[in-house]
Amino acid sequence: MHSKIVFVQITSRKVTSCRCFSKIANFQQTEMKRNRILLLRYIEQKANYKEIIKVKKWASRSKKNRKELEAMKKMYISSKEIMVENNIDLKKSWNRLRAKTVDKKIHLLFRKYSRVAAVLLPIIFLSSIFLILHQETEYVSIPFDKNNVYVEFPDGLKYNLETDIHHPEYGEFKNNTLLNSDIIELKIVTPQDKGFNLSLSDGTNIELNKSTELSYFNKFDNEKREITLVGEAFLKVAKNKKPFIVKTKTANIKVLGTHFNVKADSSKLMVTLTEGSIEINNKNYKEIIYPGQQAVCYSNKMKVSMVDSNLYTIWAKDLIEFNNISLEKLCRYIEIWHNINFEFSKEELRARKLSGSLKRSTSLKRLFSIIETSLNIHIEKKDNIYILSNK
Repeated sequence: MHSKIVFVQITSRKVTSCRCFSKIANFQQTEMKRNRILLLRYIEQKANYKEIIKVKKWASRSKKNRKELEAMKKMYISSKEIMVENNIDLKKSWNRLRAKTVDKKIHLLFRKYSRVAAVLLPIIFLSSIFLILHQETEYVSIPFDKNNVYVEFPDGLKYNLETDIHHPEYGEFKNNTLLNSDIIELKIVTPQDKGFNLSLSDGTNIELNKSTELSYFNKFDNEKREITLVGEAFLKVAKNKKPFIVKTKTANIKVLGTHFNVKADSSKLMVTLTEGSIEINNKNYKEIIYPGQQAVCYSNKMKVSMVDSNLYTIWAKDLIEFNNISLEKLCRYIEIWHNINFEFSKEELRARKLSGSLKRSTSLKRLFSIIETSLNIHIEKKDNIYILSNK
């Protein structure tokens, strides 16, 4: 089967030669090929970071561009749903869909800009599709997932931390910091079911709990070290002459080098200290906190008390060692680790003593076996509550 190319004759003061027409057509065809390849790579999530920015800028230029891109996305999503439901070869069918979509686009653009010919290019298009499917890419763009830990840049772009990150403006991002010399503020966000550990440029280590936001600078200036926290974190602040400041909505925490846990929301701040000393302050109060103390702060008041710091920091630990502690306290540690609840069938069970060590990675089945054997008791689950009783 032979394809036909139909030339449309036009009237002009000067007759355009076939050679000139051929050059114009070839140039427009090349540009259209580049554009359609870029859009298709973007829709199929194979575009690199620079290409993603280019497509987004193109889409922002006009409502027509946005509608065109959205229409192509909807066709792609619809094709995926249909193919899965009917067990059709998705790759081959999407290629046919792309051919129809882009072939139509070529026809409209050619009529609009050249007004010289109506061109049918099935052979050329099939060749370009072959090139698309067989070319290699420098970067593979993995779809952003808000349910995984991610970093947010000052321009609002977000990237999941398990992927290779190359920001189009700020460059490569490795080990939770940028590899260039610019000082910018970054934000790390953890989802509802995952925490994250990171080290800052000064050596400070921070364990972020679930559902937490941490804003920090990739490099600290010469005067102070400062971060902003919403949620919960355990900090091991590296000793340094420059003060380390944790900003929350309720109050600020100032330290030089220490270990402490912070839990902050929009109206309350709870700080538990395990080592060193810290200063907590806002416009209404200022107080020094020492190891074993916990400060519960509101905008207009603060209460300090002695607590078992392990109860508030165990979530960030992978191993606990205990000596002659009560079964009640050990069960409380396990509750925090595994998000479960215990009940005692008899009050005397609470006071039974244990010594040893436990790893966070130890399964509940193994933990229960150790406790049952050590204390000669039985643990049974009823209505999502674990009941402890004598054998």
